[in-house]
Amino acid sequence: MKFLKRRYLLITSLLVALFVVVPVIAINSNGLINGLGEGRNRHRKPTPTPAPVEPTPTTTPTPKPNPIPHGTKGFSVSSNNPGPTMGRGTIDPYDPEIGSSQSIYIEVFDTAYPVTSVNITLQTDHESNTHPMTLTSGTTGNGTWSANWVVSDTYNYTYKATLTAVSASGTNSVSITLR
Repeated sequence: MKFLKRRYLLITSLLVALFVVVPVIAINSNGLINGLGEGRNRHRKPTPTPAPVEPTPTTTPTPKPNPIPHGTKGFSVSSNNPGPTMGRGTIDPYDPEIGSSQSIYIEVFDTAYPVTSVNITLQTDHESNTHPMTLTSGTTGNGTWSANWVVSDTYNYTYKATLTAVSASGTNSVSITLR
């Protein structure tokens, strides 16, 4: 019986050593015995991480400007705003070149009070310029006002005129999109 007890103890000890001690050694040695865990890469140089590939930038093509009329062009404006009333006008030339002269004429009337000022603000691709207008014909109650300037900017994408007339009745502004 003692013999069986010893044999049992021996087998139990072997099993304990096999299933408890060996894994503890493997875990405690950080994988050096059997190559498990992080320890196996301790002496290797790290593999460099490749740099992220940047996408090639794409360029958005510049849109082609819409064509505009050539030469002198007439227009009409109307609004329900208080102040002087604006009617028919002319822009000459409609498509000026940089460095050339451009003119605008507009009929303005106010039956109650004299018109005291009229101006045009011209917005182009890179500029916004205000030009005072002068009474060219008629009276301050019913007359034609004009302005002339030298073109200093392109108008390929932005080309807008805002006409403003002032009298004791109020201020009336009308915007015209030329392109």
